[in-house]
Amino acid sequence: PHTNVLARALGIQPEVAPSSGSARIALRDTYLLCSDGVSGVLAGRALRDALASSRDLETVGKHLLRSAVRAGGPDNASVALVRFARRRPRSPRSGVTPLPTKLT
Repeated sequence: PHTNVLARALGIQPEVAPSSGSARIALRDTYLLCSDGVSGVLAGRALRDALASSRDLETVGKHLLRSAVRAGGPDNASVALVRFARRRPRSPRSGVTPLPTKLT
């Protein structure tokens, strides 16, 4: 996948020119951000199958990390998963504002 994007975002160069864009986010969309320790050893199909295998993101993340290690991942393996879901807004006392379903 897009290993160059992550390298730029981490700022390997003294000056970073960030990329930006927008995407329509639908309810229940799941986004995976992972290091090449995962994407470099697991095929795209394995990543898609893992995402479809469970509704629990912690279970999916652990499965991806175990699979990467078993596949002989050459370095650190990192996974971050985000699923967009609509929830009732929390009370104003909590100080938490729910994310909109469309981010730009």
